[in-house]
Amino acid sequence: MILHGNTDPDAELVILYGNCQTPWLAQALAAVDARPGARGYLCVLNHAPAGQAIEMPSRRDLARCRLYLEQYDSEIFIRVREEVRDGIPRACPMLVFPSYLVNFMWPFMTPEPATLCDAQHVFGRYPEGDRIGLEVRAAGLRGDAAVDAYLARSAACMPDLDRRFETDLAYMDRRDRASDVAIGDYVRDNFRTQHLFWNFGHISALGMGELACRLWSVAAAELGGDPSATPRKLREVAEALGGMGSIQQPIHPLVAEHFELHFHSSDLRYRWFDQRWTFREYMARYIALDTNW
Repeated sequence: MILHGNTDPDAELVILYGNCQTPWLAQALAAVDARPGARGYLCVLNHAPAGQAIEMPSRRDLARCRLYLEQYDSEIFIRVREEVRDGIPRACPMLVFPSYLVNFMWPFMTPEPATLCDAQHVFGRYPEGDRIGLEVRAAGLRGDAAVDAYLARSAACMPDLDRRFETDLAYMDRRDRASDVAIGDYVRDNFRTQHLFWNFGHISALGMGELACRLWSVAAAELGGDPSATPRKLREVAEALGGMGSIQQPIHPLVAEHFELHFHSSDLRYRWFDQRWTFREYMARYIALDTNW
């Protein structure tokens, strides 16, 4: 289990349930706890690498929960989430927070059939697939010819990006309405000027810092802290932690142009594990399933 803060087996716990955004939030909240070292922040993830089981806290751990922070999910029944809800004390306060999730930046995103997993890349060297990229790969093209074909094919079948945007933001608004905090307004105001989304669910340090501040503000009665100082400390922690993960899914240049993304340029280098690739470099490697790096 991912546990931040106090690791003593008798310490009280704040339990967070949700996707890969929860460990980042747990670490940030633990760093600004009003009683440093007094509580543990335990993460229960709703997913696991391929072939592995989702980790569940013990009944004893669930019984130590003094605050439960749950990331909203529209699914009516999720076994791991129901087991957490059933195991925490009945009087334990519960707060719901939304997830950052969008698809409009990557209109051809699809499951990647070639997982290429290993000990350093547990979700694969190329975790997300690209529908047009798969077509070009199947055609046997490689290198610059493959990228040129990709750009031509993708331009010819680019979907209605405004409609994709509105659909994503409508879903985000729905999640916000079902939660105790909202984040959709922040996305609308900032996604063009900030490299906010590193992939469909991995977020920059500034973006995660904003969600952490909003979550702390509704949990402050339980967590304690100074309203005049804790948000500033959280943003400092966010800067120190950095954004989520080690990859930044490259953005199609026509998508960047359409949405007028201020941070984008033709020579922008995206982080890809320990590499820095332009969109063209990434796409050539992705189509070829290049692992020589």
